[in-house]
Amino acid sequence: MNGPLDPDDGARFVAVHDAIYESLRAVCDRVAGMREESRLIAAEITAGFAINFHTGRFADGFLERMILEVGERLPSASGSSNGPTVLSSKRRILHVVTEAFGIGGMTRTLDNWVRADRASTHHLYMTAQPDGSTPRCLVEAIARSGGSLMECPRNATRLERGGHLRACARSQADLVVLHHGGHDILPTLAFAGRGGPPVAVLNHADHAFWLGSSVTDLVINQRDLSQRLADRRQTPLNVTLPIPLEPPPILSREAARRRLGIPADTFVLLSVGRAIKFRPTARQNFLRTARLLLERLPSAHLIVVGLTSLEAQGHLDETLHERIHCVGPVEEPSPYRAAADLFLEPFPFGSATSVLESCLAGLPVVLPHSPLLDLLVTNHGIETLAPNPASEEDYVEAVCRLAELPDERRHLAASLQQRVRECHTGVAWLDRLEAVYRKAFSTTHAVRMITPTLSERADTDVRLAYWHRFLRASTADPLGLANRYLLQAAYGARQAGDHRSALRMLLSWHPAGSGQLFRQRMAAAAKVPAHWLWRKAGALT
Repeated sequence: MNGPLDPDDGARFVAVHDAIYESLRAVCDRVAGMREESRLIAAEITAGFAINFHTGRFADGFLERMILEVGERLPSASGSSNGPTVLSSKRRILHVVTEAFGIGGMTRTLDNWVRADRASTHHLYMTAQPDGSTPRCLVEAIARSGGSLMECPRNATRLERGGHLRACARSQADLVVLHHGGHDILPTLAFAGRGGPPVAVLNHADHAFWLGSSVTDLVINQRDLSQRLADRRQTPLNVTLPIPLEPPPILSREAARRRLGIPADTFVLLSVGRAIKFRPTARQNFLRTARLLLERLPSAHLIVVGLTSLEAQGHLDETLHERIHCVGPVEEPSPYRAAADLFLEPFPFGSATSVLESCLAGLPVVLPHSPLLDLLVTNHGIETLAPNPASEEDYVEAVCRLAELPDERRHLAASLQQRVRECHTGVAWLDRLEAVYRKAFSTTHAVRMITPTLSERADTDVRLAYWHRFLRASTADPLGLANRYLLQAAYGARQAGDHRSALRMLLSWHPAGSGQLFRQRMAAAAKVPAHWLWRKAGALT
């Protein structure tokens, strides 16, 4: 159930975002006949904009066609992997990620999947991982399964990187599972041809635009709700696989509190999520609501893992409440769960993995009130036991009731723990995984050219566009972000030696907007001939 929203607000934002997106697609048209690297860069930055500011689309055949036309010319196998071809009776799963972070649900999902599935050899391919930054948990899990870590060649063109990924998949995998960022063109590029293993997408960002529908043989959703958008992604074959979880470390409440310096008699509220999860909208402000809670519960303290005090203060007009303790990012928050009495899901952008892990650890949970959009919060089967409060007032009452009634807390915690354990762990989860593998291996990899999409103004679109305006408010406005992306694209084309495309990108983009942004583009355009002359002179010496 979604909370109230003036549809005119969101619809206006969708229209603005769509106009900018269409202007970026026009730039893609202008470089359509130019060098392959420039075309790929243009598609990449256009997809990047669609992820950051919802345009009324969840996929777009226009961009995918650009990438597929280049990918069809890749050799069947080129380059080599960073490890030997593994001959094994175990099935070989190649997980492809854009970048794995030390903190976040995607990394924990991948880690838990690999650790639970001991019947497979798991390889990990990273398309844009900074040197030395692969999370240790993934390194250990992949090695324990008998697999290897692979990366794109450094300083290679996008075409070369796509060829390398294709070669790795064909030599190392029986099944490819994409966990990629939605703007990442390499999976679409690499799997543009016939043959090779089936390709599945783990739909970890079901609220967002992503590239890859044309090369996807199977979509693995993490909740049934995700299938609502299957038609708009043009992905006909869908299955659901619950988020895999590992049992929490055994740590008593007393030991956890001693470790963290929390008095034994303190009532502890806990919330865990990346900082972006707490960024408020005009309708919802987690920290503002937390102040109301603490005023009603004078002995309670709230610990927020993932958000710093400085970030929290930026979300408030008044001073951060003295009993809110923001401890910043923590890779392993299990001690905080063991020490807590009640878990509060972040809002307006929920954190499903954190919620489910808290349930598994034996904590009662309160879900966000009046969610802006159901895709933005946890509804992975526990919402029937802990429904979303209808309003902020109902939310405060629900939290206070649980704080004051320990028997009710224990009953809710036991019900949630059982539900999560049955769906997300052990043999039950492995049975679901085996069903996914059977479905995937029943397919043959094929490219399906999806159609270009027009912007829609459905309720989901309106709400996402509204949310994005607040989510990105402190970092970029839509036109400013598009301008920055275009400057980056032109620079990339120039560095690749395609000066004509760099100029076309800069001179052909004419959105209505700031004169300052126009001057930035003209200044960048003035550098292109100079760079061409400099390279020409260098080649002659």
